[in-house]
Amino acid sequence: MRSFRFNHVLYNITYPDPAIKRKISAEVGKAYSILQRIAMRGNGSPKMRLIENSPFIEDQFMNEVDTRYGNIELRKNGILVGFQTVRRVFVYAIPYSNLQLSSADNFLRISDAENYFLFEPVQKSKIDHTFVQKLREQTSNHR
Repeated sequence: MRSFRFNHVLYNITYPDPAIKRKISAEVGKAYSILQRIAMRGNGSPKMRLIENSPFIEDQFMNEVDTRYGNIELRKNGILVGFQTVRRVFVYAIPYSNLQLSSADNFLRISDAENYFLFEPVQKSKIDHTFVQKLREQTSNHR
């Protein structure tokens, strides 16, 4: 089965597809190397609970009622917001130039001009502010 691209930033990555991988790399840059990730002390967020999202993203869940989780991966020119449904795995690519970010102790909102994701922490009572700071620094470096 092939992966399908639903719009210009949402990718179904349930099954490996080199064409999709190239498109993601073109939009938000290639993944950091292992040495770069070590130097950064990681480039991904902890697992977070997805508590609200835009209608387009909601359509991908097809009325599932399970708890929804997601994560964020920093890339060289943007981020990937990852989430999965019962049968499919998606990433939503947002270049730093389009990224809008707001956070507090108990939530993190990621958005671009079209869609948004609202996350809350899973294991801790607060959002990981170290990761949010890395995200803010990457965003400011690309504006």
